[in-house]
Amino acid sequence: MKSQLLLFLVLIALFSCMNVTKPVVVDNPTDSEVLIVLDSKDTIKLQANEKKEIPVKYGKRKISVNGEDLGVIELKNKNDYVLNPTRSNYYKKTILYFSSNRAEEEYKKYSKDDTIIVEGMVFKGRFKKYHGDLLIVNDFDYGLDEQPDDFMAFTGGRSTITRLYKLYREKDLTNMYTKAFSKIIKEASLMVKYDFDLDNDSVAVIGKYVFDFSHQTLILENDKTQLSEDESVILYQLAKNQNHFIDLGDFMVYYKGEDRMYSTSKVKKIIGKLKKYLSKDKRIKFEIKPISRYVSYFKLAVKE
Repeated sequence: MKSQLLLFLVLIALFSCMNVTKPVVVDNPTDSEVLIVLDSKDTIKLQANEKKEIPVKYGKRKISVNGEDLGVIELKNKNDYVLNPTRSNYYKKTILYFSSNRAEEEYKKYSKDDTIIVEGMVFKGRFKKYHGDLLIVNDFDYGLDEQPDDFMAFTGGRSTITRLYKLYREKDLTNMYTKAFSKIIKEASLMVKYDFDLDNDSVAVIGKYVFDFSHQTLILENDKTQLSEDESVILYQLAKNQNHFIDLGDFMVYYKGEDRMYSTSKVKKIIGKLKKYLSKDKRIKFEIKPISRYVSYFKLAVKE
């Protein structure tokens, strides 16, 4: 009798699990309407760029999207889910919060961020890509339209790092990058001065040094340093535009027809050499302001 009662209770429990209804986030990040049908009867309609949270019966469900049979999905009672009917790309990012600046510095000594490229845009951090997954386990602290907190309060204890997780649509990542890049360019454009004309007879004073552009020579009292053509034109541009940021990568494209992808990297190497040539005057400083993966602005300043 007891065994029969136990079997009966197990069957009830299994039956209950098979018929659990829980809310599922259904997302359509595309510009087209989507029609989802579960088990040939339950219909979910999403407009373009619409997200809904809809009660869905858990268990194994047949699914079709816009008339295309996508087989069977299994929604397990222990999980929450994001349903991705358009099989778009999503990214899970690990958000790190530190109890102090020292904790962050210690972490960065031994850990490196990953680098991912999305639509040609470079992102650094810890990312997991959902490459067209139809069903994504919703174990995120920040959902699709929630913004991560800027900081987190620590209440003591030994923990110095808290990890939380944020889900991004692919287009949200690229839009975020574009907005940030546009802001940087706008701010930087207020500082940048462009004057790329060359005057072969020019002589420039750079702190204690005299730079004779026509002879590609850097002079400090009785010492002379012969520069290469590239070193000369870069130093000339920096000297002529002293105390202003300039896009020397753009200049190398303009002056020598070089590939934009490599021109900034080449300029950085030349700047490294120029620092050594001008190192006897400690007032001379070079500054580099990164703008994007392939763009940096450069400035030569002589402190009074």
